[in-house]
This record gives sequence, structure tokens and C-alpha cells, in this order.
Amino acid sequence: SSNNLSGLVPIASPTLSLFYDDPYMKVMHAYDAIIPPPAPITPPTVLTPSPVLPPSFSVYTPTPP
Repeated sequence: SSNNLSGLVPIASPTLSLFYDDPYMKVMHAYDAIIPPPAPITPPTVLTPSPVLPPSFSVYTPTPP
């Protein structure tokens, strides 16, 4: 069992190095480095009275009669 695993290591190492040196992969890595991923869509900020803040911090404070 361990002999089979040790035999796979020399086979996988050059394969990974050849795959890493592939010009197509270099182009893809450059593309990923230049083009940032799209930012997640954030919901619009709605100014409502927060349950955490005291009422004096709320945007709408009705004046007492």
C-alpha cells in the first residue's frame, strides 16, 4: 500500500509542474489577477429606528404633543 503511494508521488509532481507552466494557465492566472471578482450586491440602506440604539438616535423622532 505504501509502495503504491510512494510510486505516485514522482508521477504527480512533473504533471503538476507541467500543468503549472502551461501558457494557458499563466494567461488565466493573469486574467484572474487583473479582473477583480464582482462585488456582492448589498441591500439598500434603509433608515429605520434601530432596536439597538435608543430612540434619540432614530431618524424619525415625532415631537410630543
